Amino acid sequence: MTTALNLKYRDLSWLGHAFDELSIISPFKLIQVEGFTESDRQALVTKGVVGENNQVLPGYHQILDTLAGADHFIETVFSRGPVKARRMHLGKDHERVSLSYSKDGVDLIHPANPRGMINFLQEYTGGSSLTGGDLSIELSPALMVLFGVISDLYRKAVFAAYAEEEIFNYRGFTSDELLDAALNVRNNSQSLAFHIKSLVPPGIAFDRDQILQALDSLLEQSLLKKEDHRYFPIDEALLFSGNFLVIESSLDVVVGQVHEGELFRSGFTVLQAGPLDLVLLEGSKESVTLQCLSAQSILSILGSVFENQPMIV
Repeated sequence: MTTALNLKYRDLSWLGHAFDELSIISPFKLIQVEGFTESDRQALVTKGVVGENNQVLPGYHQILDTLAGADHFIETVFSRGPVKARRMHLGKDHERVSLSYSKDGVDLIHPANPRGMINFLQEYTGGSSLTGGDLSIELSPALMVLFGVISDLYRKAVFAAYAEEEIFNYRGFTSDELLDAALNVRNNSQSLAFHIKSLVPPGIAFDRDQILQALDSLLEQSLLKKEDHRYFPIDEALLFSGNFLVIESSLDVVVGQVHEGELFRSGFTVLQAGPLDLVLLEGSKESVTLQCLSAQSILSILGSVFENQPMIV
């Protein structure tokens, strides 16, 4: 049986007092809003959430108990132009509640319906088993940021040629131009480098010697070529950059697990530039993975994330 409940943020703050212990990720603990009134309490009584003695009633005990003692979560944020959808699943053991936030409050559904989010995403991603590229690389965070910068500059050069109605003749970039671009990555959803930097610890920077060493490493991995002191993406890196001209949508997925009173997180980002052009980015302190995948593969990964309990530690 599905249970649905809409609560105001001040309801959450008040309802938390009904439980002796609250998880560090419980909305009852994280959301503290003042202004709860007797009228608000009566509204909860009318809904059947609490009785006149302020005790949580059986009909909503499971859903609220899961929020109070949550030991894991899965959060997804999908963005495409004006469309933005944020969904969170909070779980306690094998029970899960889905949360949908708005400016006024939160809609709760128990048990959570992971299929609903996947079906929503499929409307935008499609479900093709084909992919427009085969690029799959794992690099250190600094190298991946630089790769993103190079890809972004190539994409801009293609657009500049389109705007000027010129035949595209890519001239590459010097190490000084790449250093300047790497030091000035903007918070722009169209920037691959920006999305990569969002996945790794802050503080990545380059000086002249470091940029030259990083470029040499990308040359050794056959992601670039060098001609007349200018650098060019090649092979699969070139195909990827050429296909990924406009980022149409992004999906950020964060998974959290509470273990011995501490919260551990893991996550990844999916960017889409067309029905066959999707890339999965996954980062850590040590490395970043960039992998071109089909829409079908992405949806399969999401299904696995939703269906299984996080095992980060």
